[in-house]
Amino acid sequence: MIRNAKKENLPECETLLKGVLDEVNSKYYSPEIIFGWKTHNSLKNLEKQFENSKILVYESENRILGLGAIEKDHISKLYVLPEFQKRGIGREILNGLEEIAKENKFNSCNLNSTLNAIQFYINSNYQVLGPITFEERGIFVTFTKMKKELT
Repeated sequence: MIRNAKKENLPECETLLKGVLDEVNSKYYSPEIIFGWKTHNSLKNLEKQFENSKILVYESENRILGLGAIEKDHISKLYVLPEFQKRGIGREILNGLEEIAKENKFNSCNLNSTLNAIQFYINSNYQVLGPITFEERGIFVTFTKMKKELT
């Protein structure tokens, strides 16, 4: 079931995020980038994001299997535990995030996709806009900027 995250869920969300980064994203990105990403997704930073974003969690049997976050019309997170990927959980979370954007009167959603998720978003009707590179502490990471018109 999808629901709004509660502040007390954030430690479990942090563990989920770091696990996905280690198991999935580390196949596509350098150890330095993964380290920076994990720092960026620290509990402290998740608590800040919790105040400014809407965070959804997918929960089953009192365990969080996936999460997503949106601020205004920008989807900033969408992660599913590796052993539960390809079961529709990510799509459900994405649909929930898009509904939040619609409820807030946005006509589109945008996001910066990781290399491993581009096809997932294309299959969800997102269009590739091109590369976008971020720098943090001297480490550069390139994502694929994507957008979907909401109907």
